[in-house]
Amino acid sequence: MLFCGNLVNTATPDNRTDGVAYIMSHSMKVIIIIAGILLTLLVIAVLILHHPCFGRSMSSERRQHVEQSAHYHDGMFHNELATPQFTGNKSSAKALWEFLTAADNERVPHESLPVVRT
Repeated sequence: MLFCGNLVNTATPDNRTDGVAYIMSHSMKVIIIIAGILLTLLVIAVLILHHPCFGRSMSSERRQHVEQSAHYHDGMFHNELATPQFTGNKSSAKALWEFLTAADNERVPHESLPVVRT
């Protein structure tokens, strides 16, 4: 079919002799579209995370203050007590499911919590 002097590809599985090539070209188009969407989302995420509202580099004065802390050594803060990230015999997925679905009366404190305003 001619359109404005250019040949327009009207290939479909019915009128093309090589159906496998058509399917492969269609699959490549889908893969390219998905890759383009993922790349766009990645660029947006990087731009958002580099926004100043997500923090900035420490000033030299602040860095000196942090490095003088008793809990700061080997280039990072260390807790006074060992604090494991996950405890228990359950998997993370099972623990999350129980947290989201279980009716637990201990989620709200019985007394007011002390607050120190700084």
